[in-house]
Amino acid sequence: MEQEQLSQRVESFRSRVAALQQRRGEAPAQDGSVLAAALQELDAAYEELRAAQEALSRQAAALAQAEQALQAERRRYRDLFEAAPDGYLVTDTGGIILDANGAATTLLNSLQQFLVGKPLAAFIAPEEALAFRFRLLHLAQIDRAGEWEVRLHPIQRPPFTAVVTVGVVRDAEGRPTALRWLVRDVGERRRIEQALREKEQQIAASRLEGVGLAARELAHLLHNDVGLIVGALERLRHQRDLPDDLRALAGPAQAALDRTMAHVAQMQQVVRVETKDTSLGPALDLERSL
Repeated sequence: MEQEQLSQRVESFRSRVAALQQRRGEAPAQDGSVLAAALQELDAAYEELRAAQEALSRQAAALAQAEQALQAERRRYRDLFEAAPDGYLVTDTGGIILDANGAATTLLNSLQQFLVGKPLAAFIAPEEALAFRFRLLHLAQIDRAGEWEVRLHPIQRPPFTAVVTVGVVRDAEGRPTALRWLVRDVGERRRIEQALREKEQQIAASRLEGVGLAARELAHLLHNDVGLIVGALERLRHQRDLPDDLRALAGPAQAALDRTMAHVAQMQQVVRVETKDTSLGPALDLERSL
């Protein structure tokens, strides 16, 4: 717009100069007032033209600066696109690959320049290719598809299970122009999850084994201590010349022993449930052993 206005002003300046030259030729040489007026008009036209040129220069500098900022922003987003840990693909609405990041080229085992222009359906396992093409026909009708699993078949590699999520790119009128694909190797994730589950099971088994060993050791200690208590109570009951105050302690001591036996039985049940080890029963069955 500014360029067009500047061109119009230049044409206007040329017309005014031509008119003034004609007036100078028609006016007598001694008519200084005509020449002075012509000079003033030329000065005004020149200032107007110079101001327009300066405005255009400022606009050009601002546009250049904005262009540099846009280029830097584009490079930044491109770097983020390339460095993403998941695979990202851009296709047209028919599924033809337009762009792919590094993770996507790794998943499909192909260089980027060889991926561009190929149909994404070419990397779908044969048994799912028809279902994928059918789904592709309906993707442009929605804004964002939910996640679904699909078997991808990279070049010269075995197929693997991937999770894909698709977003639709639309123009200002709402017409679909492209599809954005997020692709994750769920097989690798499942292998990691399985390894974590196995590690957790190993830790739990080790913990339960420790609980079982501790329970057996405690049962052995309780067996010895309770045996001493039971023997002492038996001697108190059969001692004839025992003072009455000491003989009276036999009843409370027996009650305390019974409570201890009940606590041991509770502990036995808890350990048996936690460790799923029925062999702990005899080791903790103090009443039977006594």
